[in-house]
Amino acid sequence: MRKSLLLIIFIIPLIFISGCWEKREINDTAVTTGFGADLNAQEQISFSVQLAQPTAPGESGTDNSQSKVFTASGTTITEAARKTLLFLPQMPLWSHSNAFIIGEKMARKDVSLMTDFLSRNRNVRPEVIMLVALQTTPGEVLKIPLPLRRFSGKNFGNLLKIQETQLGIYVPVTLNDFISKLSIPGVEPAVPQVAIVKEEKKEKLILQGMAVFKGPQMVGSLNEMESRGYRWLNSTVNHGGIIIIRSPINNEDTITLEINQFQHKTRPQLNQGKLKMEIDVETELVFYEQNGTGELLNLEMSKLMEELARQEIEKEISACIIKSQSLQSDILGWGRSVNRYQPEEWKWLGSEWPSIFPGVESEIRVKTKIIRANLSIKSFEFK
Repeated sequence: MRKSLLLIIFIIPLIFISGCWEKREINDTAVTTGFGADLNAQEQISFSVQLAQPTAPGESGTDNSQSKVFTASGTTITEAARKTLLFLPQMPLWSHSNAFIIGEKMARKDVSLMTDFLSRNRNVRPEVIMLVALQTTPGEVLKIPLPLRRFSGKNFGNLLKIQETQLGIYVPVTLNDFISKLSIPGVEPAVPQVAIVKEEKKEKLILQGMAVFKGPQMVGSLNEMESRGYRWLNSTVNHGGIIIIRSPINNEDTITLEINQFQHKTRPQLNQGKLKMEIDVETELVFYEQNGTGELLNLEMSKLMEELARQEIEKEISACIIKSQSLQSDILGWGRSVNRYQPEEWKWLGSEWPSIFPGVESEIRVKTKIIRANLSIKSFEFK
């Protein structure tokens, strides 16, 4: 009797822990690498997905035809996505997607058409990279491969991370970042834009500006300089990138300085009811290159280069502030800073913040220091 009871105790749990529930055979699935949504000519939601096509045995797999893009339309993103199954014989594995691309038409009209889908759907990972398709559609973007890569959707994240640490222009934005800034008062999202350009009769993808949102709508874009300014105040990666300045010896020559590391801090100051944002940036720079002649690596020239770098950084930050205030979109997160450091004042400022933000004054303080010059401690000299 005791043995029978023990046997029943062990057998019953096995019924409930079976691993075959909702199983899918691998041959019945397709791996998604990226997807996106836009509005078509009929104002319906157009959903595009990039799928990885398995390489046939014996093939090298280096041809970019190994990715296929499919598009379907519907009244909601869910309906449009599932309508791809009217012609796809395999079930897409949505959770493998690495990028979500918003069409500019949808971005300018209303991203609430997709935010509930993105935040609620368990098959969309929070770390998916967000992009806006500039003057084109997600489907067209996904059809074009990135150099040396078959699947653009899978590699947009690498593209954004590498350019940030090497060039220091655009800040990568994940789905979690995007949804969070849409739902928190006192801050708005800015998302990198991807465009299609023609070069030698061939189309290629290129990062070009950042889309600025105000509530559920895209209201404008940051250019390259404004995007650099945005990075100084918003990046979570506090190193990498370059600064180009004019030579203090010859104004026609240029100098490249690499950003070794930087820190930024924004604090609100309220004086007699007048709000001002104090912005402090400190950075260490590496002398990387000069495209002219003349000895620059001495104390006097280093001080002049540090001042020129300080002015350039201040100009980039100022350009970003001017653009965000002209668009009346607080992508800088100043409202959030007021809420954090002056919670009592935010109680009466918060409800009027959209009208207050464009007129808020700011003071930018930048400190720069050149700490080294890599392999050579002297400028190159011709004999």
